[in-house]
Amino acid sequence: MSSKITKVKGIYDILGKEAKAFSLIEETFFKLTKLFGYERVFLPILEREELFVRSVGDTTDIVEKEMYTFEDKGKRKVALRPEGTAGAVRAYIENQVFLSESYTKWSYFGEMFRYENPQAGRRRQFYQAGCEYFNAPLPTADGELIYLASWILKELRVNAELYINNIGCEKCRPRYKAYLIDYLFSKKEKLCSDCQKRLERNPLRVLDCKNPTCRDIVEEAPNILDFLCEECKDHFEKLKEILDILKIPYKVDPFLVRGLDYYTKTVFEFKVNSLGAQNTVLAGGRYDNLIKELGGPDIPALGFAMGVDRVALCILNLLEDKREGVIILPFEEKYIPFALKVFKLLSEATNILEKIEEEIDTKKFLFVKNLMENEKLRNFMIEVRNRIELPNKLGKIKKLFNLADKKNFAYAIVIGEEEVEKNFITIKNLETREQFNLPLNMLEV
Repeated sequence: MSSKITKVKGIYDILGKEAKAFSLIEETFFKLTKLFGYERVFLPILEREELFVRSVGDTTDIVEKEMYTFEDKGKRKVALRPEGTAGAVRAYIENQVFLSESYTKWSYFGEMFRYENPQAGRRRQFYQAGCEYFNAPLPTADGELIYLASWILKELRVNAELYINNIGCEKCRPRYKAYLIDYLFSKKEKLCSDCQKRLERNPLRVLDCKNPTCRDIVEEAPNILDFLCEECKDHFEKLKEILDILKIPYKVDPFLVRGLDYYTKTVFEFKVNSLGAQNTVLAGGRYDNLIKELGGPDIPALGFAMGVDRVALCILNLLEDKREGVIILPFEEKYIPFALKVFKLLSEATNILEKIEEEIDTKKFLFVKNLMENEKLRNFMIEVRNRIELPNKLGKIKKLFNLADKKNFAYAIVIGEEEVEKNFITIKNLETREQFNLPLNMLEV
């Protein structure tokens, strides 16, 4: 007997209720981003390793420890993307989008990869839904982006708190960095081994450490908000005013820095209380220098990424096992031709709801009139529009009804001898057990 092949550690199959949660998140995300003017783009999973080293930062945990990198057959160093912004910026520059658009808004949804210790809310293959807003220098763009993020989470019924900070720019951050290094060196022996290394290479990363001892040390560290230049200070004050106008509650966290090197000025995170250590479900900020650093023009930008896996954990218990769709159940094999005819007619009738307010074709007048006046028929047509199926095999009618119940269908169409002879279908509501008849000619054009 052959040995069983199992999935790779840290990479999971997404099935059942979790798959429904992912689908709901994706649908909600693109519905709202479209409302805010974002265009969906499809970006590569595989990029040159150099892209992430230059953008994310060669001293970050992502580049040092977590990236999936390898040489392809052409001896080129490539990497599976660990995050989405770098690839979006590369695409923006390479395709010279800035030449044809005054500003650009992109949204995307897809897999990311990081070699991390698998735990709840942290997988080696995980999904992000992201937005990038190019050529948007004003703090109103920051406020709009955060408003969109908060709306998406609210629509998904995720109760999250917003934390914001301003981490300065190339003019004011060096002075803060010098003061921070002096303070952290005085506490070096108490820092964890990782932070002792970070202190030498990238001290701001110490502020992001989750070790309790390091967190206590950071609480007494110099406050970056005390070192902001006038431009950064003004940007931050205007952002807070905008959030107040939009009635978005927030907390200022002066030690929020995010784990990526490309951020400037605004950074933000939405956190929940239900996920333990991995409690950030959506985060982002401004990266005004990244486009220039990757070889493009000097164009400011900002964005965010939502952790789909984590949001799914938050909403799993909120998902209802809602009945939906219609299954056609012929009693015997000889009724299958009639069932196929019904299947075709219903499939082609699913656009009727959209046409009710348009000019009504006289051949469909009776059906549309009934649909508008008959609540049962109207609800049935809604479920037809959602989903319609034939059984994958025949059997006793009781077993077929059990199948329909197990698959959570809303309606079953029963087809027996009388239905075929008199050219109608019997429609049964599988929740209320009510049923009604529908003459087939009402569906025919």
